[in-house]
Amino acid sequence: MEENHRPIRPKRYAKPRAIGAYSSAGAMAKVDGRSKEALFMQRLRKELLAHVGGSPSATQRLLVERAVRLSMQVELMDERFFKDGELSERNNRQLLAWSNALTRTLSKLGINPTKPKVPALTTIIGVNGAGRLASSMGSRP
Repeated sequence: MEENHRPIRPKRYAKPRAIGAYSSAGAMAKVDGRSKEALFMQRLRKELLAHVGGSPSATQRLLVERAVRLSMQVELMDERFFKDGELSERNNRQLLAWSNALTRTLSKLGINPTKPKVPALTTIIGVNGAGRLASSMGSRP
């Protein structure tokens, strides 16, 4: 008896798609850390986190992530414009919407940078309310 055997072929994995202006948030989350898009997003994220004082609240973290994604989409659309020399009506409307959303998001983060919170000197050296060191050094006469 003859058996029908198909030749074994190695699996071919799909090449990851390039990140474009219309890429979903999930696709942008999978950006390789070495690509120019990822480096742009990392640099901007670092700058925005420093802008809000270095230790953002949960709301500020979400706004920073939103601003990073919107900035990436606006940059990619700008690249498309510079490459093609023009934008379709749809792309033009989308770019305008993303630019406006980015402006509103950045305004929520504030124009002026927040200074990092520095602990009080008494917290650093451990002085209690009575003016004594709050340590277990014992009492001295």
